[in-house]
Amino acid sequence: PENFSPIKYSINIETDKKNYNISKIIGLSISDENNNYFIEGHDITNATNLKQLLESNNNAVVFSFQSTSNTLKRYGITLKNVIFDIQSASYLLDSKISQEIYKV
Repeated sequence: PENFSPIKYSINIETDKKNYNISKIIGLSISDENNNYFIEGHDITNATNLKQLLESNNNAVVFSFQSTSNTLKRYGITLKNVIFDIQSASYLLDSKISQEIYKV
């Protein structure tokens, strides 16, 4: 379609606990069409280019919007323009399978 905006990047975070309300980010992986990046958790608050990208109007894919968004908010980053959540899609296709990233 003419109005289709392609996905610009995908993002996933790894945390030290399953409870995203209290967990700390171990690392954040981000990929675009040509490159893959990994940012260690202790570097996230200093990565101004990362903040600008995640708060931009570029279309993004995440594994779990709820946990990713809430965790990043605690680091001062507001995740914007997520157009696809892999975990939610997996659940809608088959609610009986585990929602762990390695099983989806």
